[in-house]
Amino acid sequence: MKKIAITGSIGAGKSHIVKLLNEQHGIPVFNCDKEARKLQEEDPYTKNAIIQWLGHSVYDFGEVDVKAMGEALFGNDANLKRMEALIAGPIMANFHKFCYEHQYRMKDKVPFVLYENAILMNNKSYATFDGVIVVDADTDIRLERVMTNRGVSEEYFNSRNNKQRSVMYIRAMLENKRVPDFVIKNNGGDLDLKELIDFCTY
Repeated sequence: MKKIAITGSIGAGKSHIVKLLNEQHGIPVFNCDKEARKLQEEDPYTKNAIIQWLGHSVYDFGEVDVKAMGEALFGNDANLKRMEALIAGPIMANFHKFCYEHQYRMKDKVPFVLYENAILMNNKSYATFDGVIVVDADTDIRLERVMTNRGVSEEYFNSRNNKQRSVMYIRAMLENKRVPDFVIKNNGGDLDLKELIDFCTY
């Protein structure tokens, strides 16, 4: 069973590709954003560390205040790196458990699992995957998606977008570590996933 990571800039449409692979092809998905939120809300060590560091304002009745957390992290590079370092280890440990379950305990076997992570390239874990899917879309399309679907400002989009690596840079990093990659352009409309499936399975 292969381990395939999927990444891409804000608004590129990673979640749409992931949804198609999951619903149409039965591919299991490990979503890092959801796992991070789960750690931040349910893991006592992680939660206490965040409160001591950022204060109670990033929580709302025990749940993450998305806006407050976003402002604390994406407006401060040092805070963002510290959060990544805090949760990176536990997330990868949970991903390995996820892979073990699907490879050895599930009745229905799958050719690969997906690891969805927008900041995959921020640490060296990308080198451990059998392949990486990079989802791309034109900047104006990504901006429109984010403003429409998430209701955020252009300023917020630009602040996030400026911190993310370009497709060309990601591919160069992957090539340096000899990790196969597949770029899929997601500007809208119907997508033919045959080549993508072939990449993930061969």
